[in-house]
Amino acid sequence: PTLLVAPLLARWAIVVAYWAYPYARRTPGASLALKAQATVPRAAAATAFTLVVLLVALGPAALAVLAGAGLVIHLLASGLAITAATSGGQSKILESYRLTVI
Repeated sequence: PTLLVAPLLARWAIVVAYWAYPYARRTPGASLALKAQATVPRAAAATAFTLVVLLVALGPAALAVLAGAGLVIHLLASGLAITAATSGGQSKILESYRLTVI
């Protein structure tokens, strides 16, 4: 399950980071469209889908894994604004977190 869930958590983290944190560039960049599309309903849908998959794959540990992933993303992104490069880096770090935890 770990190898299937790690990429899912990484992609979930990208959606949440685009929704929750400011866009970094003063001029339009490649990820401005992603930031514009990261709405509350889409972030909620991504979270719900991720939680369901985690519950099926991990059982009761799913909530702890998702909360830990959210904390990791918050700690990484709170000092950064979002660009395509930072979101890609965050996803790789989160995949490593997931592979380490389970």
